[in-house]
Amino acid sequence: MKGCHWPGWALLVWFLALPLHAAIVNPNHLYQETERLQQRLALLRQKAGLPAEIPQPGIQDNKLPIHLYIKAGEVHDYAAALQQARGLTPSAPLPLPDASVRPNMVMDPLQQIEQQLDSLLTASQIPLPSDEPEMPLGKSTNDVYRALWQLANGFDGLVPAAGNAQIIAALTQVQSGLAPLAKQLGKTLPTPSAEAASDKTPLDNNLVAYQCLHLMGRLLRQLNIEPTAPSHFPVGSISHQQVYDSALNLLAEVQKARASLGITDALPAAAPHQADDNQIYAQLGQLRATLLALL
Repeated sequence: MKGCHWPGWALLVWFLALPLHAAIVNPNHLYQETERLQQRLALLRQKAGLPAEIPQPGIQDNKLPIHLYIKAGEVHDYAAALQQARGLTPSAPLPLPDASVRPNMVMDPLQQIEQQLDSLLTASQIPLPSDEPEMPLGKSTNDVYRALWQLANGFDGLVPAAGNAQIIAALTQVQSGLAPLAKQLGKTLPTPSAEAASDKTPLDNNLVAYQCLHLMGRLLRQLNIEPTAPSHFPVGSISHQQVYDSALNLLAEVQKARASLGITDALPAAAPHQADDNQIYAQLGQLRATLLALL
């Protein structure tokens, strides 16, 4: 059977018509998409009379596509909360990935966020941005993560920031995700014990969260999985949003381990519920004890 030979111009047209997710996606593409989102969020902030300047996050390092995907989920949740506040049907939460995450898998939630923001702009009778951000060069996954964090900060004043309710939901998912990892090591999870805590602050909680990240790294090495080194501990005042970011990084490590081990059953969603800083500290203490028992 003779092969089919297309003329060069036809091949070029076909290639340009490919959807983005079918082509190679790298951090430059992801960063460009975050700039599209920043354009849209800036218009919503302007309409609400909020300052154009958005607090910059600290330096981020050692981020992988799984961290980007889960951080995009946080931004997606903020956009859904704003949709609900404006009387629109909120988008369903992003599901956790059931396989190793590649950059092209991160593009999908980013484009979903763009659709969310477009619906909000249209409902507010704000024209969609017409200028296309230029394709950047030399961007890394760390740059994309930092841009996503700034996007999350950009919802400040539009919807409530993530707090203890979201932190405890993420930690509950982390705890439930450890069971198959323990089974892989031939160990059983210890029975959780209540740990009394008082006068705790976000700083106390983030310190324990970072301890858990380091312990999680040791656990992953036992499973022959390369762990992600935690970013440098942030300086200055520690907010609940920073504790939430640490909880999401713990969740990312659990998901990475599950994908590496071929565990495809979805982690059960944990509904946010109110908690104070002392309860967060106690939950983190239980997680730390669990990780120590598995080492």
